[in-house]
Amino acid sequence: MRQIARALFSGEYLTSVDSPDTVVEIGPYPFNNSDASPLKLPRDLEVIGTEAFARSRDLVGVEFGPSIREILEGAFWTANRTEVRRAHGVQHIGNRAFSNALGFGPQLVEIPGSVTVPATGTSTVNKISDLILHEGMQVLMPNAFRDNDATAVKLPSSVIGVDQGVFGLIVASFREYYIENGQQAGTYTSDGAQWSRE
Repeated sequence: MRQIARALFSGEYLTSVDSPDTVVEIGPYPFNNSDASPLKLPRDLEVIGTEAFARSRDLVGVEFGPSIREILEGAFWTANRTEVRRAHGVQHIGNRAFSNALGFGPQLVEIPGSVTVPATGTSTVNKISDLILHEGMQVLMPNAFRDNDATAVKLPSSVIGVDQGVFGLIVASFREYYIENGQQAGTYTSDGAQWSRE
């Protein structure tokens, strides 16, 4: 078995999911609104499809293996309690992949440098307070981390562009402060009204 088919268990109440390690792709929507928990992802899994686990409100934890490369649009959208661990090899995180997944945070979140451009709305409304972006990341797209409680952001020197509204409107405009201060790497902190660089 190499792939879990589209919408296979969508809307079904599952008590757990334990897929064989031979699965390399989870297609779109197979566990959408299914509340499967706990979730053991296959060791060789490379791709998690569009809204694969969206609306799975009781999904407690997700641990990625070393082969994960793509987490597509809305994969864990509104999977409210999803705690994400060890997504170090991922190269692409799609739009809304972790939006409203309140377990993605709420404290320290690290995005690996293998993700060069986090998509628009990657992690919105997650209550993230501390965000570390690793060397290799290049562009922060609009609203990528909108409506979080970001008070500290660590930017690597590889960042070449920060789009408008990357942290949304709740936190004072990060982009303007970043440009005014020479677009330097480092840790930026916010008191909710203004940014400063350490």
